[in-house]
Amino acid sequence: MDLNYKNELKQLGKKELEDCIEALNDNIEYAKANLDDENYIVRWGPGIQYLPAQRIELRGDIYNTRVFGPEASAPDSWTLLLQTHLWL
Repeated sequence: MDLNYKNELKQLGKKELEDCIEALNDNIEYAKANLDDENYIVRWGPGIQYLPAQRIELRGDIYNTRVFGPEASAPDSWTLLLQTHLWL
């Protein structure tokens, strides 16, 4: 971590520090069953990550999954993913 960044964090108050720990994420995944297959899957979605207190992480993602290929004609699917991480 950059030393200037550490000094800036030390100068922030608790409320200002809490405002800094949210993150917006964007995930893109590409998958193919095997190299010879023409079909492939693309999964994309935005998400948010929030750290409300030390050792606690909350995360929520929404994914859109689409199958591409000459033999595939499945409709898009949507997935809502919620995660909670607790570090002891």
